[in-house]
Amino acid sequence: MRIGIHAKALSEKNPTGVSVYARNLLARMLVLPEAKAHEWTLYTDGEIAKNTKYQMPALSHVEGPNTKYRTLHTPFLWTQVRLAWELYRHMPDVFFTPQHVLPLSAPKNSVVTIHGLEYERYPQYYSWHTYAYLRGVTKDAVKRATRIIAVSEATKRDLMDLYKVLEEKIFVIHHGAPDLQNHRSQITNYKQNNEPYFLYLGRIELKKNVDGIIKAFAIVKEKYKLPHTLVLAGGEGYGAENIKHDAWSMKHKNDICFLGYVSEQEKWALLKGATAFMFPSWCEGFGLPVLEAQSAGVPVITSNISAMPEVGGKAALYIDPADPESIADAMDRVAKDRKLRNDLIEAGYENIKRFSWDRCAAETLAVLIK
Repeated sequence: MRIGIHAKALSEKNPTGVSVYARNLLARMLVLPEAKAHEWTLYTDGEIAKNTKYQMPALSHVEGPNTKYRTLHTPFLWTQVRLAWELYRHMPDVFFTPQHVLPLSAPKNSVVTIHGLEYERYPQYYSWHTYAYLRGVTKDAVKRATRIIAVSEATKRDLMDLYKVLEEKIFVIHHGAPDLQNHRSQITNYKQNNEPYFLYLGRIELKKNVDGIIKAFAIVKEKYKLPHTLVLAGGEGYGAENIKHDAWSMKHKNDICFLGYVSEQEKWALLKGATAFMFPSWCEGFGLPVLEAQSAGVPVITSNISAMPEVGGKAALYIDPADPESIADAMDRVAKDRKLRNDLIEAGYENIKRFSWDRCAAETLAVLIK
């Protein structure tokens, strides 16, 4: 079988979200024994970005007689113009896209991964053009795809409830957890001014409820008198300017640090040194940062809605994302209760055993050739 893959994500130098998923999935799926029976074409828009040390495996070793990379160049509309033209000229037997968009000329036998419908649940946290784009391409993709991979049961429910997708068309395949067993001793501790700190990693944007973290942190400082700082690491998204304005208007503004985008090595160092990882997001299709924090041995405070309980299992403190008091109380408990911290850390190590990129790869391949 000739299988084509939308692999533009492999070219991103600063991978997040879908790119992390694509790199981990493809690096493992293309070397499976079952994969050798098929011909693979990976469509990219440039040179494959070099591997980072701690999380994403190298892709160079998957090249071989049954795997080739097709680099396609265009200054605009890469998927719907350049890739669509390539697929029209050289149609694979099955096409797989690890993100929401499906080229117009994709074969009828196409598989798409849907990472979440957060924009439908909380449209107010998106610009109108981003919302319109995500809604348009996703509804089109799930309508035309033969099979859909949902990254969680929560995403599957949303697809059925919001887009009326038939259940038999959806296959739930969880992401894997990062394997840091061989690297933990190499990751150095990070300390912000040698003070304890709470950590958020991800885009600085409203849909992640970063403003809620800041409100909770103000309560932590005023009510609980904790000596901690708040470290916020990640690129800027929708509403970042308002979030920063709120932070800089606080009484304890000097205890809040915006780091911007950080490297993989910096990310794991930040996680290792944190008192707790904060992830009170309004809605997540999966919530990979929860597993990353648990892999690094960090207590997790996250939302009690959407996919977070499905991913975090019994190894997280769950809060109401709409209640800063609830978030602040959890922060205080983790900071002061050593037994609770240790229990959450040990439970986290157990929880991540449920998630495997190798299993994700094998299950995805089975869906592709179904």
